[in-house]
Amino acid sequence: MDNVQTVVADVGDAASVKRIFENNNPVDHIFIPAGSMAPGKILDTHPDKFRQSLEERIFGPLYVVRAAVPKMPKSGSITLISSISVDHPIPGITMTTVGVAAARTLTAPLKKERLT
Repeated sequence: MDNVQTVVADVGDAASVKRIFENNNPVDHIFIPAGSMAPGKILDTHPDKFRQSLEERIFGPLYVVRAAVPKMPKSGSITLISSISVDHPIPGITMTTVGVAAARTLTAPLKKERLT
């Protein structure tokens, strides 16, 4: 494990994510944990309250993928954390589930794009 490097970053900030990968070559594996929660019922919560979670869960993985994949060998891998709430919705965290589902959905097309 001597050649393992961990980095903690705000994945919602595209410039910060880009800086991380400017100095790290090559990248064999990326692990992207879940973002923040956006609790609240759709009709009772102002949309701005959901925005940070959606930014982290949708654009965060996108920023990481765009910065890391060009530095990955074909054998490289990316792990995104999803949630059971995508398949079994939980009232009160609908927008969190939307963000998780978007991150999960990113993986299949990304795999196909990397293979072409």
